[in-house]
Amino acid sequence: VLTAVLQRAAAMRASDVHLTQDREPILRVAGELRALAGEEPPDLAALLDEDQLGRVLGGHAIDLGLDVVGVGRLRVNVYHSEDGLSAAVRL
Repeated sequence: VLTAVLQRAAAMRASDVHLTQDREPILRVAGELRALAGEEPPDLAALLDEDQLGRVLGGHAIDLGLDVVGVGRLRVNVYHSEDGLSAAVRL
């Protein structure tokens, strides 16, 4: 699911993707935030190993690199917000 969201975001020329568990993805396109309607929220916990997940749930943020076919290598910041597990992806 995450790969499809990021590929769709890249096709729409988004600069950032904001993800929160149980919510549809939000894209930043030409400086404006837009909901990516019709997309299932990705499982952000799947990006992290058990130790990383524990650190994020404990209030820390984790920075990752993610290779996405057709898009390239992306920077991902995973953190815990008042809405749950969240991530910001820079395209």
